[in-house]
Amino acid sequence: MVCAGTMDIADVDVVRQFETPVRGPDGANRFITVVATARIPLRNEGTETYTCRVGPVFEPHEVLGVSCLPSIAALALNLAELAECSMHSFNAEYDADSGQVEVSFELSAVGAVDSVGIVFSVTILAAA
Repeated sequence: MVCAGTMDIADVDVVRQFETPVRGPDGANRFITVVATARIPLRNEGTETYTCRVGPVFEPHEVLGVSCLPSIAALALNLAELAECSMHSFNAEYDADSGQVEVSFELSAVGAVDSVGIVFSVTILAAA
């Protein structure tokens, strides 16, 4: 399968964002958790990477750690054909240009998959 590059996800819905105070290392004093859904229309067969940015805007010194937990939640299919879809990898990291966390998903699809719905949570360890 051919990797066609990186595409921004236009349809992201933040379901909930909340903050929890903590006492952590290196001045960490809060966890910010973002729960969101993303609908990704697939344009090509093969493997592509899709990205989006979520969460509040931070200064670089405020972000001490980021984690992400995604799951494929829905597929829109053309039932006249066979279909296959999988998530090969995912990543979340602080993006200094936007000040937010950038989340990326590497997906591959073959056949009748028109779009993929992903539910994901991002947790940010931050210092104020």
